[in-house]
Amino acid sequence: MKLQAPAYWQRRGAIAVLLYPLSLVFRVLVWLRRQSFQHGLKKRTTASVPVIVVGNISVGGAGKTPLVIALAEQLADLGRAPGIVSRGYGGSETAATLVNVKAVPEVVGDEALMIARRTGMPVAVCAKRADAVQLLTDQCNCDVILSDDGLQHYALNRQLEICVIDARAGLGNGWCLPAGPLREPPVRLQDVDLVVYSGSEQEVASDSDVRRAVSGFLRRSTVSSTCIRAPGAAPGAAPGTAPGTAPGTTSETTGRVNTKPFEAAYTLQVEAAINLADSARQCSLAEFAGQQINAVAAIGRPQKFFDQLRRYGLSINEHAFSDHHVFRASDLAFNDGLPVLMTEKDSVKCDAFADDNLWYVRVVADLDNGIVDAVMDGISGRQ
Repeated sequence: MKLQAPAYWQRRGAIAVLLYPLSLVFRVLVWLRRQSFQHGLKKRTTASVPVIVVGNISVGGAGKTPLVIALAEQLADLGRAPGIVSRGYGGSETAATLVNVKAVPEVVGDEALMIARRTGMPVAVCAKRADAVQLLTDQCNCDVILSDDGLQHYALNRQLEICVIDARAGLGNGWCLPAGPLREPPVRLQDVDLVVYSGSEQEVASDSDVRRAVSGFLRRSTVSSTCIRAPGAAPGAAPGTAPGTAPGTTSETTGRVNTKPFEAAYTLQVEAAINLADSARQCSLAEFAGQQINAVAAIGRPQKFFDQLRRYGLSINEHAFSDHHVFRASDLAFNDGLPVLMTEKDSVKCDAFADDNLWYVRVVADLDNGIVDAVMDGISGRQ
């Protein structure tokens, strides 16, 4: 099954305008839900360790998981003991569960399994993320938690919020569902601590259209002050321009200082192509140059993967599937003898029928200077 985001999400055309009244209803419902947590009508849980939420306000793959992996690895290098929680989307497990590297994605979810295999760090899944956090702190002695997604999961308090924005798609037409791609209105960005753009080097450039548009919005807007945070953690806690600074003016409506989120970016760099049947077989993408290949992606924005391969000079046949698609051998039986390249997330769903013709592309997130400092500042200096 192949799905694509509707084209009208990128512009305010006739279809989007017709759907806009429904978008307003959706926005009101979102606001009411947030207010119910803010005023104690719905229960919130505060963990015993700092919680960092990496999410987005738009539908689709903005690039959260690579950032989570990179932050977890760098936090570990700095002496912290990170754990990672995920909803376990696509998995059947309902109770809080530690992810074993030999688990099956149909039980724990493809993203969680990929993170566990990639990092070797404790990963727990549960729709109720507070239970997953409790499991990690009780059984794995984690001293900081990264939540892969969950910006809208207000039942879990957090010390730090990171919103990832796809540097190509941006915020689309800026409207909420169904007229646009947003789960929350753009003003929500004023509550987060870091805005991180993801994409190619050209897309995340400081003068890119998306970055200019979002930066312009942040300059014009004011703090909405409804973010659900742990006690003692203030909105805008991470640096506005540099770690430790919080300049700004006082909002007449909230009485709080209007600090701007720290804006940064990361780019994905290809580390290697790895054979599914024999992980010892690794090569660069350059070794696939000069031949046609089949490229497979079941992620939020498959075109990002396809474009990345083309940037490395590959000639590809595109095969896009819906996000979290459960692969069967027949899905990859193209009967042309060509190599098949897929994402790392998709590869964990192909263990049962892995063969010498199947490869996955391992990528690493190259973070802007200052991101890790901002995160450390947020969780250690402002708990």
